[in-house]
Amino acid sequence: MSEELERLRRLIDEVDMKILENLSQRMRLSKAIGEIKRREGLPLFDIHREEALLRKLIISNREPILKPAFLQAIYREIFAASRSIQYTISVAYLGPEWTYAHVAARFMFGSQVEYKPFPTLSDVFDAVSRNLCSIAVVPIENSLEGSIGVTMDFLFDYDLSIIRESYMAMEYVLAVSDPSSSQITEVYAHPRAMNQCRRWLAEHVGSVNYVECASTAEAAKRCKDNPLPGRAALCNLFAAHHYGLSVVAQNIADYPGAVTRFIALGRAKTEPTGNDKTSIVFASYHSPGMLHKALQPFAEHGVNLSRIESRPNRRLPSHYLFFVDLDGHQENEAVKRSLKEMEKVVSILKILGSYPKASMENPLRVCEEMARHESKSPFEHGTEREPK
Repeated sequence: MSEELERLRRLIDEVDMKILENLSQRMRLSKAIGEIKRREGLPLFDIHREEALLRKLIISNREPILKPAFLQAIYREIFAASRSIQYTISVAYLGPEWTYAHVAARFMFGSQVEYKPFPTLSDVFDAVSRNLCSIAVVPIENSLEGSIGVTMDFLFDYDLSIIRESYMAMEYVLAVSDPSSSQITEVYAHPRAMNQCRRWLAEHVGSVNYVECASTAEAAKRCKDNPLPGRAALCNLFAAHHYGLSVVAQNIADYPGAVTRFIALGRAKTEPTGNDKTSIVFASYHSPGMLHKALQPFAEHGVNLSRIESRPNRRLPSHYLFFVDLDGHQENEAVKRSLKEMEKVVSILKILGSYPKASMENPLRVCEEMARHESKSPFEHGTEREPK
């Protein structure tokens, strides 16, 4: 071994010891802050503080090697460790383990969180509404297939607030339980995964029997439980590694670049961060020009609408609900005035939440090393087995 290599490794060892010392000090400070919060009856979970600190670190960073994605990944875990000293967060998601919802939740809240899978979206919403869990993470829209209607319906029905969002790259893999098999004849897949990979399968695999599954994770599990030659699963890397499948092809979608937007729901409200989004739902009276009147205040006050979509009102079949995303926090003056004026001309107005805005152009991605490392064993610091 060269002297130069030994010297650099000694320097790394010294830096690691300093990092360890600083992390220990941070945890001690976090514990003291938690004690003050409990003593003074303050909210324990402060998403505004986390987002503001993360944004400050990214802006302050001047090292090109240390990319924003690295900082986000590192500090999500630091935040999670700090939270675990103060209190326990339980996150509900659409199970089973290793679904994309589970992965998105892990990216949002780190590993030191109690993750609880539920079989249906209504169960996920119920878990938070009934105080069985602190937070719910659910999918709300896909860039190729549009909004997820059942989620939007539940957003109107339940008294919960959106507190965070993230965009997840939908990067599917084809995995098999028997790598010695020369031909794939049957594929387990969620309908959305199958729709997004159908042309690729036809061109590279040929005609196959499609077995519908409730999630990508279930597809991987069923493939593992039925290890006959020729059977494969369309799933994500986490699920493939967790169930011990062999990946034969990666990133096989017909239209690369598809993303799914996930939202986190809770009972608390968030404070402005300076880069926020607000979601609302409203219903207007049935008369000409009412939709224009409802939206006019936003134009007059310079508030940008980034998304608007209508859905039938299940309670009043002849009426429609309009879901809108707009730039800015509900406490911002222009947004506040717009909502106040809108309320005068609509029959229903519900603010679904104001929360930090995520970037669709830079979605969360799962790499091979991440999936291999995190899917091997139970959490070392959590309460469940590792899960996306």
